[in-house]
Amino acid sequence: MPESAPAPPPGTSDSAVRRLAVRYRLGPVVRYLIRPGLETGEALVRELALDGCALVMTGPPRPGTVLLLQLPTVRPGASHTRLARVLHAGPEPGRTWLVGCQFTPPLEPADLAALRARFAAYE
Repeated sequence: MPESAPAPPPGTSDSAVRRLAVRYRLGPVVRYLIRPGLETGEALVRELALDGCALVMTGPPRPGTVLLLQLPTVRPGASHTRLARVLHAGPEPGRTWLVGCQFTPPLEPADLAALRARFAAYE
């Protein structure tokens, strides 16, 4: 079920407005590559939207860090990549970090629908 925030009160900052995008709770693991150092790892997708995602990671990348995410497609074994810039990171229980990322460019609605179909078992 999609989650969306209520309309922000007048004078609300741009950071609060960005939460108006519909977000879908997911739970799959995706692979990532941190650029330019080429460090690789895996992260759990907590939320996914057209404009970005929330990842649960074992370490906090700095805001501004560019990640290359390997996202699965509806075809088993296939994937496509998407650049995502880290906007913020905060500690989570269990020595993990919740990392908010912005896609560059945003996902297309058909791509988001395909990812949701692929991840349906995790919702």
